[in-house]
Order: sequence, then C-alpha cells, then structure tokens
Amino acid sequence: MLTLASPDVEGEQAAWLAPWGMESARLWSLWDMLKERAEGFIELGEAIADAKVIFVMDDNFHEKKELGLRWLNEKGRKEVHSELDRLLSLAKRLDLPTSTKLIGRRLGSGEKYPETMEEFSIFVEVMKDELSTNLFLFVPPHRSKYHQYLLPNSVLASFPSAAAEIAEAGNAYAYGLNSACVFHAMRAAEIGVRCLGEDLGVKFPFDIALAEWHNILDQVDKKNKGEEGLAEGTGQGKGATVSIRGRDAIPIL
Repeated sequence: MLTLASPDVEGEQAAWLAPWGMESARLWSLWDMLKERAEGFIELGEAIADAKVIFVMDDNFHEKKELGLRWLNEKGRKEVHSELDRLLSLAKRLDLPTSTKLIGRRLGSGEKYPETMEEFSIFVEVMKDELSTNLFLFVPPHRSKYHQYLLPNSVLASFPSAAAEIAEAGNAYAYGLNSACVFHAMRAAEIGVRCLGEDLGVKFPFDIALAEWHNILDQVDKKNKGEEGLAEGTGQGKGATVSIRGRDAIPIL
C-alpha cells in the first residue's frame, strides 16, 4: 500500500508524496484504507489533470475575442461530460459524498458544465476539502502481506476457533500495532492450550476456560508422561505420537 503522506518524511521528499499540498496531507483512517488502495487516489489525480487540459485547448471553444467571450463548443462539452463522468465514478468509489452530489448535479444538467478553468477549480477544491478531512494509513510493503492474511486450510481445519485470532494478529502486525499483535497471538495460543487440555481430558473443579495456562500445561504434561509410559509398555517407546481429534499429532517427549 502507498501513502499520501508519512509523519516521518519531511521537506522535498514529503512534497511529492502529497499531491494536494502539505497542509491537507494527513493519515487516512484505517477502515477507509481497507476499502481502497492508493491506486484510486492516483487515478483521481490523473482524472483532474486530464480535465484541466480541456480548458487550455483552443479547439474546444467558441470565442469572440472582441467581446472577450469564450464558451465550450460541442467537442469541448463532450470531453467535459466524459471527464465529469469519470470524476463522478471515482468520487463514489473513494466515498466523497459532497463531490458526488456536486458532480452528479452538473452532469444532470448539461447547461451547468464548467466553462472555464476557474469554474472547474471549484470541483477540485471540493474534492481537496473532502480528502483533507480523512486519514490515510501507510502500510510498509514488508508488512502489507500480512493484512487479511489467508491461513492455510490445514490451520483452518485443525484450529478453527483460533484462526480468527491468528488472522487478527497478522492484521495488527501489518498496521504496526505490535502490542495488539502480541495480544491476538497470545489469545490464539490460549485457545490452543485450552483445546489441547480438553482433548486430553484435563479436568478442574471449575470450567477449564477459567484455568491458568500453567495449570493446564501441568496437567497436559502429566497426561503426556502417562502416554509415554503406555507407549513404552506397548513397545512404541519415545518418539511415538498421540493423535488429538484430527489435529496434528502430538509427539511423546
């Protein structure tokens, strides 16, 4: 994912990262960014640049120089309509409601197309104002691969109750929320420990969900040692495995 601005970047380098200017270059909100990658914002900038070209091309206008009059001809109006339609699509895609209404109204009335660069600048200013009120999250490439990470089917099948926590740990890591990443990873491990205890028949005077990890693991260790003795008695010996309800085999230590 790309960013329009990064708090760690200053000076000339920051300027090219912020196409709307430094004042309005801020972080986009995480949840908005999940809906749209940076390509949409780049396309918006390209569409604005393309539309501006229309207003500097003489062959798009009728002109009466002696009266100081200049207005779009048929060719120019068609090009403006096409670019406004493109901007409308992008405004909807990027969730810019005010820009969507403004452009939509102008498209609905062919008599209200912008006739000059100054008039078109009103559209640009509205979009800039809307963009400046949002936040934009920067996710470095080396972390972005963990965003909405697709877990292998073997993990989903073996540990379905922990899969959501594992996925959230990946998301938190992608967003640079390291404490949250550890929290979700530990939650996944906690679920795994509890499931292991339940499958091995670990019992407490209370619900196993209320048991501390070390208590569950102590009981698992006792069960494991019991399985080791059983395996030795049957000639399997150390290195044998115990199957836990279709989960990956647990080695006898």
